[in-house]
Amino acid sequence: MPLTQRFTAGQVKRIVADYEAGDSATSIAREHGVAPSALLRFLRQQHAVIRQSGVTDKHAQRLISEHAAGATLAELERRHHLSHGAVFRALHRFD
Repeated sequence: MPLTQRFTAGQVKRIVADYEAGDSATSIAREHGVAPSALLRFLRQQHAVIRQSGVTDKHAQRLISEHAAGATLAELERRHHLSHGAVFRALHRFD
């Protein structure tokens, strides 16, 4: 069943809003039980602006600051909706 038929209008708005607010496609897809690739295709159909994957330098600096202040990798992963690998690479980007 196509995702456009699987979600109500309210769910579509929330999914697009969550993605545009910074939630990762992977975390949203997991929440709704769909593949990340299907969710990204769905978001494109909804005219959402698709971000480049990865963490920007500005976001990496924020992660580094939070980690230096005592946040664990697991906390950063949950707080920023990122994978363990994405957080780890961001923390070591400027080494």
